[in-house]
Amino acid sequence: MELLPGLWQPTGTLAMPLKRHMTVARLASGELLLHSVVAMDDAGHAALEALGRPAVMVIPHPFHTLDAAFYKERYPNLVVVAAEDTRAKLDGALAIDATPEEALPALQITPHVAPGMRYEVVLEVPVSGGRALLFTDLLGH
Repeated sequence: MELLPGLWQPTGTLAMPLKRHMTVARLASGELLLHSVVAMDDAGHAALEALGRPAVMVIPHPFHTLDAAFYKERYPNLVVVAAEDTRAKLDGALAIDATPEEALPALQITPHVAPGMRYEVVLEVPVSGGRALLFTDLLGH
């Protein structure tokens, strides 16, 4: 589902009946940033790849790691971005290339930690006509 030009929210699934969403943003380079990746079927990945080349995967917090290793395997050149607490949760199962503060400002993306939240990284990304905030559990908790 396209939210805005250059910003999409694909839906994924689990074995149980739970819909999950990730956000995809087009970078200035034309490549894609994947925020909080979710499992998708082959048609979902074909639709994703039709948008552009996945280049950066942001794991927003330690509880959103379930499908990250699959994405890194499918897209081996994907740069994996996550905070240090996520690195500890992954325990070597997936290498983290950089923290949000190290990698994202060069992409014109500002990472934030919301007041009162200990772990979720919120992203401020450029979109047509302004900026958008990408988050996962911020409003649910």
